[in-house]
Amino acid sequence: MTTQSQPPGKMAFMLGMAAQVRARETVDGYVETYMRRNPAAHKALEAVVMQLTERSDHLRFDHLGFVAFGGVDGPGYKPIADVFTGLGWQERDTFELENGLVTARWYQPPSVDFPMVVVRELRVDRFGEECVEVCNKFVDDANNAGEETTRAAALTGGTPWRIEPGEDDLEVLGYYSPLLAWHLSHGYAAHAVAASVTGLAKSRSSGLAKSGKRAETHWHFAGANATVEDVRAVLERHGARMEDPAVVMSSDGSMRRVSTRGEGDCP
Repeated sequence: MTTQSQPPGKMAFMLGMAAQVRARETVDGYVETYMRRNPAAHKALEAVVMQLTERSDHLRFDHLGFVAFGGVDGPGYKPIADVFTGLGWQERDTFELENGLVTARWYQPPSVDFPMVVVRELRVDRFGEECVEVCNKFVDDANNAGEETTRAAALTGGTPWRIEPGEDDLEVLGYYSPLLAWHLSHGYAAHAVAASVTGLAKSRSSGLAKSGKRAETHWHFAGANATVEDVRAVLERHGARMEDPAVVMSSDGSMRRVSTRGEGDCP
């Protein structure tokens, strides 16, 4: 008895479609958690989408940002990186930031339909012994919990340690860097979501022209017809808390960015 297999081309197409579905579900999961924790940013983003396009699925995300502990013997950035490299993202450049306290890695998506991923590794050992002592308590617990627990935490945007941080722990880490305390509380949840408004059409009521390039709750512009002030006005009108200054220029002078602030304990 013989069995008829799928043609190679069709099989590859089906596998490719399945991979795209998994990638989309993964990205959507991180974004939904971020928006749930930041309702004002969610409301502002919806308002901008309503004024720039007729359909929310026209919105593209520029990048997702994550943080992880480095410089200590724990899971580090690898679990969250593995989630995305397993779905087709490729590691590109690595940058040293804040005088070596942060190592940033960015990952190129498998297609333009998906966002870049940026992971900031916080070098705990360079912040001081007090930080190392606090973090070791939690990374040791993560190591004891095992790789499966850590992998599940990365996939769901959770914490790989099973013990709850105390106020004293958060206070110590927050003194050195709000990001240290944030990661201790939220683990592998997305710390930043940057939406790109490239290609969205203006609405007649908004008075906004085609907007340019990128947002985070950031809105980046590179040669757009709409002004940064137009988008800033929409964000403020719908309750977004703006960074100070709200509008900044990139270091190479190629684009301006409008940024909203995180809520609660999100720095």
